[in-house]
Amino acid sequence: MQAENFILDRLPEGKKLVIIVGERHFRHIPTLLQHALLAAHQKQREKTPDRSFAYGYEIPHNYRHKAALRNLLEPFDHCQMPEDPDGVYSMKAYNLRTAAVSTRQAVSAMFDFCMDHTVSVSFNDLAHKISLELDTEKPTLMSLIDQSDPWTKSLVERHRPDLSGEKIIRFADRKPISDGFALSNIAIVENAMAHMERAKAKIYIQSCGLAHLFGYTPKNCAYADSLTALFLKRNVAVLPVALYASNKQNEFAPLAGNMWEECVKITNLALDGNTMPYQTVRRYVNAASGYNL
Repeated sequence: MQAENFILDRLPEGKKLVIIVGERHFRHIPTLLQHALLAAHQKQREKTPDRSFAYGYEIPHNYRHKAALRNLLEPFDHCQMPEDPDGVYSMKAYNLRTAAVSTRQAVSAMFDFCMDHTVSVSFNDLAHKISLELDTEKPTLMSLIDQSDPWTKSLVERHRPDLSGEKIIRFADRKPISDGFALSNIAIVENAMAHMERAKAKIYIQSCGLAHLFGYTPKNCAYADSLTALFLKRNVAVLPVALYASNKQNEFAPLAGNMWEECVKITNLALDGNTMPYQTVRRYVNAASGYNL
């Protein structure tokens, strides 16, 4: 919070701060650290109401619609589902779907905290779907941008009309993903800026995979298309936070340039904290943070 408050105390009137937290997805340790960050902001908000905040998560914006289609929520028609300005339906849908998945315990607990403390949350990514490519020697599991979703289709048409209706890979092993990476980050920024306005948030915390923070050379993802670069273009202050194992620094530091010095780095995290039970990791993070998560 010290780095954040240093920035906030010097911001011009009306300017907002975006904290981008780059993590390795679905690991107990980075999720619990973000849970602690949200708890710290909730405590700060109670004391200083003008330090309002909201939280964005890298999950498809239409997640609750897909959950409804799987009969895990009331089967609302796509166009008749209620508005969800603070993400309550989305978080409930996520927790229903993942109740029996051990690696999702930390995320579900964090969403419970958000609902209990009226933290406004938005799922900010574009729509995507899973595809299995079998016409190779080794089958490839891919995440493709789903242009059957109207909002996602509109975003592609606005920013990359040449890719409208085409197969766009958002993520896949052994394949370049630069187009999908760029469009995903554009979607996250557009949704985050709208959510910030809707929630009247002075501070916005956006969770994302580490590659989204500054780009990722092995996947041909440039800094110019990263969340840090795109948020800076929106006239907001940006504080990048990297949660990573010690051997990952060289993959991200060269792309970040001067922003690497501005980045809050929490290093030497276990490559796979899920080898320890969730409750064990939780006790460690509680002891370190002073919160009862």
